[in-house]
Amino acid sequence: MTGFDDPAAALRGASYLIPVDNVPGLLRHAGKLLERARRAGVDCALECRLEPQPQVLRDADLHQWVTILSRPPAVRGWSFAARYDIDPLGMAATIPRAVPGVQLPRRFWTLDEPVCEHCNTDRDRRAVFLLAHADGRHLLVGRSCLRAFLDHPDPVRVATLFESLVPDDLAGRHAYRDPGAADYGGGYLDAVEELAWTAAIVARYGWRSVAKSDAGHTATASRLAFLINRPNPKLAALWEAERNACAPTADHHAAARRTVELVRTARPDSEYLVKLKAIAAAPAVHVRDRALWCSAITLHIRWNAKRLEREATADAPPIDSGRQVVEGRIVNLDIRTYRNFSREVMTVQDGHGRKFWGTQPRFLYAAKEGDDVAFRADVEPSPDNPAFAFFKRPTRVPKAA
Repeated sequence: MTGFDDPAAALRGASYLIPVDNVPGLLRHAGKLLERARRAGVDCALECRLEPQPQVLRDADLHQWVTILSRPPAVRGWSFAARYDIDPLGMAATIPRAVPGVQLPRRFWTLDEPVCEHCNTDRDRRAVFLLAHADGRHLLVGRSCLRAFLDHPDPVRVATLFESLVPDDLAGRHAYRDPGAADYGGGYLDAVEELAWTAAIVARYGWRSVAKSDAGHTATASRLAFLINRPNPKLAALWEAERNACAPTADHHAAARRTVELVRTARPDSEYLVKLKAIAAAPAVHVRDRALWCSAITLHIRWNAKRLEREATADAPPIDSGRQVVEGRIVNLDIRTYRNFSREVMTVQDGHGRKFWGTQPRFLYAAKEGDDVAFRADVEPSPDNPAFAFFKRPTRVPKAA
């Protein structure tokens, strides 16, 4: 919380960290308080500002800086400056709950007894209010004496409004989210930390998508959720063993940071990448997006595989552009599905370790991975890797005469 005074608007208040999911409720609450004050005919003000500072991830929740400014209710020149909650036995010193920025005279910093300066009687009181006049006077008035002192038809209602309008109290009602509440939508996660754990899990168990998981193969996202969330006490021993075995190292954190960079720099040429880029641009990841976000590690897996491939073929002669004979072994067969059609593709590796990728020709439909093939095609090397090329318009190699 950061306190300050705004003299230009005669408002005082402070800035608070509020969970982003609670901000709409805070704004609605403030609007209802102002409506109650309007109906009661009370002169007061309340303003909530969303600050442009970056959102903060704290205690598994994403927080927004919100500034709450208020001007306490005023009646007949007297405004409410602070409230003291009295100890039931009247023995403990009490600390005022005042609007941040309000300067209280030193003698009102604490109270040793529940005194009311209006009636000058010493008796048990639930609350005492400090009233401040425009001329600088201050007076302690018990809740039960408010009607006589202020000469207002409903001073208790005004006092209740003051209690609600104190920024500390208003922010306190929205400072936390209850995980057991019906509208609790889940917490937030640190993007890099989630990917670091994912990288550690992949290094130990390999990658497994949710779609390809089954009884014998647990999805990587499920393993991640198990390790991050504290499980049933019956599984505590297994949880501890798995966390120790999959604890991320510096290399895993480096892979996580590299993955975030790959996502941010990737071209948004698919709905999947558009969603990943939106998550990467946010200050934290919502728990509902955990499975989607941890799948981003596959970008790093492919990037690392290409890096190793480039290193392995660093000494291979570069592929020339033009129509030529492609001869080698099929190392991969796949089906690419597009919006309106699908096609079979294949990757052929020649004796130098160079790879050629393109549509599988009809005359090689019977070929399988590992078969040796030869055909003539138009070849275009990749600008990123001279040992990788794309081929098109494949035809049979003419038989020797």
